[in-house]
Amino acid sequence: MWIAPDLAAVRRVPGDSPDFDHGNFDAAAIGRALDEFNPCGERIRIRFADDTVDLATARARIDGTLMGPPDCRDFAHAVLTAAGRSRGPVIKVREQWSTLPSRKVQRATAAPPSLLLFALYGTFSSTMIWLQQFQMRLRIRAAEPMNFMLDSPGKADLQGILPRELSDLFEAHFGFAYRPDCLVARLAHSRLPDWMQ
Repeated sequence: MWIAPDLAAVRRVPGDSPDFDHGNFDAAAIGRALDEFNPCGERIRIRFADDTVDLATARARIDGTLMGPPDCRDFAHAVLTAAGRSRGPVIKVREQWSTLPSRKVQRATAAPPSLLLFALYGTFSSTMIWLQQFQMRLRIRAAEPMNFMLDSPGKADLQGILPRELSDLFEAHFGFAYRPDCLVARLAHSRLPDWMQ
């Protein structure tokens, strides 16, 4: 889930953006809140990574000044790999992520979170239902049933709007405001059913 820190609402620091202590990220609490925000009647489990992709890394990946995929899918693949190895409410990826190209030099002085990665557990159909409903709750037009017939939705159709309850949640956890812009993307997944191959 891509979220947008509101840099206009906070004091800028020399060089880039406000600092955030990534050691204070409560991934389990964020997961519980998202579960409550999007009840869909399916048996789903949500586990967040115990770290976040910071704004400086995301910007540098997008503008090409830092190696690695612009959409940060290498971080997502590390989450998928770690999800099968770690137990408990969060996925422990911090050590794996430290080997990936990043601008997060020191955990306690990194730029604010911009990409939150989580894994959904359930059947193929239940995870797809959860994901579609989540996107619809974020008012992502491409997820609306009437738009399924579109071959290639426009960029604006993929843009979501962060509801107040989630922006308040992120502000409480990360210590500064977030703009309403958001995106939801499936950057990695386990093996698809045979009929999807």
